[in-house]
Amino acid sequence: SLIAAIGTRFYGVGIHLGLRQISRSPGQFTRLVFLLILTFAIGTFSASMAATVDRNISDRISFKIGGDTFFAETGTWLVDGERWRVTPAERHYDLLDESGEPEIQQLARLWNAKANFQPPGRSDTDKITVFGVDPIPFASTVWWREDFASRSLNELMNALALDERAILVDRAYFHDRLLLNIGDPLRINIGKPFYLPDELRRVGERQRFNIGLDVLEFTIAGWIDTFPTHYPEDGPFVVANVDYIHRNFGESPWDIIATLGPGDNAGDLSNRLRALDIDIISAVDFTGELLKTRKDATQIGTFGILTVGFLVSTILTLLGFLTYSFLSFRRHLQEFGVLRAMGLSVRQMIALFVFKNGFLIFVGTVGGTILGIATSALFIPFLQLSVDQFAGTPPFIVEIAWGDIARVFVVFSAIILITLPVSIWMLRRIQIHEAMKFGSETG
Repeated sequence: SLIAAIGTRFYGVGIHLGLRQISRSPGQFTRLVFLLILTFAIGTFSASMAATVDRNISDRISFKIGGDTFFAETGTWLVDGERWRVTPAERHYDLLDESGEPEIQQLARLWNAKANFQPPGRSDTDKITVFGVDPIPFASTVWWREDFASRSLNELMNALALDERAILVDRAYFHDRLLLNIGDPLRINIGKPFYLPDELRRVGERQRFNIGLDVLEFTIAGWIDTFPTHYPEDGPFVVANVDYIHRNFGESPWDIIATLGPGDNAGDLSNRLRALDIDIISAVDFTGELLKTRKDATQIGTFGILTVGFLVSTILTLLGFLTYSFLSFRRHLQEFGVLRAMGLSVRQMIALFVFKNGFLIFVGTVGGTILGIATSALFIPFLQLSVDQFAGTPPFIVEIAWGDIARVFVVFSAIILITLPVSIWMLRRIQIHEAMKFGSETG
């Protein structure tokens, strides 16, 4: 009614009559609108739920690995010198394919150790995890999400590269709990790595252990909320320049996050890397982990249910629209005859028919899509699949399936474009006396 009142002097006859009919007797048009709202809302929610679960699976695997591929590596403990001999990380680039190109496109070291930190004003110490990285290579290799920190990854890594004493710290622990600020000094007791004999190691444990404690001094340069490969259950963490740590303690084994070439996998490359005197304990890659996860029966069932819901809603939308279009045309046939008898031209009748149906379809599809998006944003975060204890890391992000929604709109638009010419052709063939006679017979 409001739209009709605003543009009374500007609308054509077809648009004006269409708005008046809808406003005066909305009951006869609500079925189509409610059908479109319901089916588009269900379709949007199902598609978004599937897209969100799929992204969360990918994000959890990338978070666990840290990037495309993760090599857990060690070195050789030299008893005489009581130091580690570790093959330089650049040696990985010596692994070449048949064309002479490096199999590993880029890599970055990721060193970690447990450390003791004494918070200001306390006599006891807390256990924290210290990560050492190569700032520039790490920024181009690691998997990162914008919600992991308030600043970009490049900004954070530049801070480490410009000052070797700079350190990035866990915001929740150092800022929210200890009330420390940017620029404050930190003194961390980091254990020196040494060799642990095979008979004392647990199965799968890397050949290094921390003994003794040396203090390293740092300056807080930034905050990080979440760091790949580190889970909240492991306690607070800090990220420093690995070269600064090694200059003070000497080199010790690190892990490698790498990006591989197309078609390569971590298992095959790890065997070939061992031939280059690189001690690899284990290797995992994103593609292999993703395939294993997607073979899980729970995941398959979940995606099956969501896909069926999306397809059913799409089919119902199309069938409902076609049925409504046919019945609506027959129901309004007498009305069209009366309008023709009153002097309405065929062109004006076509404008009335096209506008009225187009307006109702627009309201239903847009309303249903908005309702589906709002429902997805409200409820999908509560539907996380708790497949393991780390299911909530990294944080769950709702993914709206714009691609699938767009496909439904394209299919729906194609159906409209097919039915519209047929309806126009039928309108052009209406005879006034036949329409009036049909109306009196159907009563």
